[in-house]
Amino acid sequence: MKRTLTTLVLSGLAGMAQADITVQTVLYEIDGQPYEGLLVFDEAVTTPRPGVLMVPNWMGVTEAAAEKAAKVAGSEYVVFVADMYGRDIRPQNAGAGAGRTACPTGGGPAGY
Repeated sequence: MKRTLTTLVLSGLAGMAQADITVQTVLYEIDGQPYEGLLVFDEAVTTPRPGVLMVPNWMGVTEAAAEKAAKVAGSEYVVFVADMYGRDIRPQNAGAGAGRTACPTGGGPAGY
C-alpha cells in the first residue's frame, strides 16, 4: 500500500508546475499503535516555513489527501497529513470511516 500510494501521489503531483513537491511517509506510534502519515513540502525551498496539520476526510491518508496537502503546501508551508486510523487500516467507504473516527484507538478523547 505504501509504495502504491507514494507512486500514485508522486505521479499525480508531477503535473503541478508550481513547486518541487516532496511527499515523505512518516511512521509514528501513539500508545504503542503504529500510524503512517505524510509530510508534504517543496524541497526546493530551504528557508524555514510554518507547518500545517491536516486531518484528512473520512477516507484517511489517500492520494486525494496528499494532493490537497500539496496544494496547501506550495512553497509557503510544510504540511503533515495525520493518520487517524492506524497504519494499514483504511476504510472502504465514507460510512465505514465515519464510524471509526469517533474513537480510532478504542477510548474517547482524553479518556471520555
